[in-house]
Amino acid sequence: MLIPAIPVQADDSGNVYDMIAGVNAVRSANGLSPLEIDGALMASAQAHAEYMASTGVCSHTGSGGTTAKQRMVNAGYGGGATVFGTENIYCGGRSVSEVVNWWQGDEWHLLPYNTAEYRSIGGGIAKGANGLYFVIDVAYTAGGKSSGGSSSGTTSGTSGSVSSTTVAAQRVNPVITATLQPDGSLIHEVQQGQAFWSIAVAYGIKINDIINMNNLNGNSVLSIGQKLRIHGPYTPTPVLSETPTPEPDTPTPTITQTPTITPTPTQTLTPTPRPLFEGAMGLQNIDRRGLGIGMVIVCVVGLGLMIVSGMRKKKEKPEDIDPLNPPIDSL
Repeated sequence: MLIPAIPVQADDSGNVYDMIAGVNAVRSANGLSPLEIDGALMASAQAHAEYMASTGVCSHTGSGGTTAKQRMVNAGYGGGATVFGTENIYCGGRSVSEVVNWWQGDEWHLLPYNTAEYRSIGGGIAKGANGLYFVIDVAYTAGGKSSGGSSSGTTSGTSGSVSSTTVAAQRVNPVITATLQPDGSLIHEVQQGQAFWSIAVAYGIKINDIINMNNLNGNSVLSIGQKLRIHGPYTPTPVLSETPTPEPDTPTPTITQTPTITPTPTQTLTPTPRPLFEGAMGLQNIDRRGLGIGMVIVCVVGLGLMIVSGMRKKKEKPEDIDPLNPPIDSL
């Protein structure tokens, strides 16, 4: 019993277009025309991606044992003409850009990148229990027709009818970018030969960004004259009014007076001369009055001694005088 397929999510749908854009970028680098997105091939690729996700088997054999070419024809590609096609698959956890690079690893997977005869492409991505399943179907017809119709009529496929004007718009030509509107929005008018991927490359955005910005879906196709919003008007950034920050007052320098230190005069001690006769009779302690009285006493004593001495000389006897050496006074 098969496990029910998990429907592709919206973000994966956008990645499908990024995957196709990556393939076309390599073709352009190789000097080849980009491939046109075809509704029938989109349906066949998506159906096979979901089948692999539901079975958990990574194989080119589809439901009922169909081959890749049979699935393309059954989806309506070629309108009964002889169909030539190839299919690339990848099963695992890589990103879209990694898968696009991985397919360039051998000659069989390189066929969508370097074969000039291929004209149409479709892609699919589904998510299963074991990861993501990637598919691209690339084809062309012997009569140069695509999904079951002529260039002047409508083309049919499982994804619905597509007008010839839309098919013409998918023939990729260089994109001239639009000019910004006064409000900052950017609107691109689709011209003949422009595709989702080429517009995305020109403006430097992803295909999924264009789809989401314009409320489209993964099956949407472009028509000549269609206006696509690349980005909306700019939201003006509020300008914050600058409140001037008051500058702090410059402090007035305070002059600190350095106190002048007046040197304390050093007293030089003059040694007091010690009395000649220190301690004798306590003269150091005698005041002036006492000193005067002492001197008077000394003079009186001296005078008395002189008087006594003179009286003694007068009492001397004559015989005591040497005639040979008479006293001086007697001469």
